[in-house]
Amino acid sequence: MKIADLQNKFIDSIYAVTNPDLLTKIKDGKAPKEELLDIYRNNLRGTLSNALRITYPETHKNLGAKKFQKLCDEFIKKNRSLSGNLDDYGQGFANELEWLQHKSYLAKDVKPLNLKKLQKLTPEKLFEVKFKLHPSCFLHKNFVIFRQDFEVKLEKISRAETNFLLGVKDGLSLYKIYEKYEIDIQHCLQKYLTNGVLCAFTTS
Repeated sequence: MKIADLQNKFIDSIYAVTNPDLLTKIKDGKAPKEELLDIYRNNLRGTLSNALRITYPETHKNLGAKKFQKLCDEFIKKNRSLSGNLDDYGQGFANELEWLQHKSYLAKDVKPLNLKKLQKLTPEKLFEVKFKLHPSCFLHKNFVIFRQDFEVKLEKISRAETNFLLGVKDGLSLYKIYEKYEIDIQHCLQKYLTNGVLCAFTTS
């Protein structure tokens, strides 16, 4: 058997409850091979469960330790870690908002928008502007998640503001956003420039 095949079988056995096929390929060491395999399984279970607990603190709090661990065990069996970075593990585990808050916290930082440059634009030119959302900004239904001063914010917003941010995300100019949604552009601009959700802009 090739080394790569053996490694894949080993990984399969770590996630599975039993894998007698693998056990026929390895020898006992100072401890029985079944016990050694269980050690690896328990380490994996503990590591991934802890990663999920860190990412989903509210779910852990609401369910309690035992129920949360049961949910972790079920999730781990069906969802392997595909990255060496545990921050990438856990999408789809529980509340989508908690996952997006986690991603928002980890998002890269960028330089703030150049307000002086924006203020120099004529009203006609301003309507041609296309803004860019901060990397930490995520939209989920009628919620916006973003990071401000190293703190992740979760805010329920109006349909008008949701449409504004969706328009920005889709790369529409201010005029196209207004034309499509007929919203109060001035209000949205003031709010999302102030809180840093709009982090850059381009003009046609």
